[in-house]
Amino acid sequence: MTAALFDSVSRIARHEAAARSIAAIGVVVDVFDGTAEPPDHSVTVELRETGLVLPRVPIAVPALGHAATPGAGDLVVVVFADGDINAPVVIGSLYHADLAPPEHGDGDVVFALPAGAQDPAFRAVLRGGDPALTITMGAVELTADDTKLRVKSGDAEATVDSAGGGRIELTIGDASLTVTGRGDIVFKTSGKLSLRATDIEIKGDGAVTISAPQVKVN
Repeated sequence: MTAALFDSVSRIARHEAAARSIAAIGVVVDVFDGTAEPPDHSVTVELRETGLVLPRVPIAVPALGHAATPGAGDLVVVVFADGDINAPVVIGSLYHADLAPPEHGDGDVVFALPAGAQDPAFRAVLRGGDPALTITMGAVELTADDTKLRVKSGDAEATVDSAGGGRIELTIGDASLTVTGRGDIVFKTSGKLSLRATDIEIKGDGAVTISAPQVKVN
């Protein structure tokens, strides 16, 4: 091969390599999810720079069993297998001026739905520094760290704490129940406490104390 021919072939090869599509930014124009017939996990994408429409582009997932389709109008990153424009794959979504990420800190993993909402209906925050998990869904909130689990819904709250041998506490308004790892059980209420059963047995290995301004036995 002469030097001139080799140079020509090299230029052609470089041109062909440069012409191969590697990645692009696109806008979702249609969604095919698990409710489609047949069930799918793909989107139709219009490439932002060229206007080319790619139908039913499959969406890559971090693990099988996971599904999350972007919505119409979302920005997505499309890559092309082996540089082939006919083999596109969506590998992720992008935030933009009209869609901000949820509030988060360094090392946090946050999941909030619907995306971009000021007050999301569902929000999960996993903090990486001192491990802690918070899940909020409407009036229900679950928080957990390496020693304590707390579930709260309105005025009702349940706490499980491993400190001090273990402790479980249930609170609803002015009523509470506490159970400790030492074997203590405490009921407290500002209202009425009722016990009703076919048979009730009260037995103490030590003393049984009943204290009230008035005690009625019927």
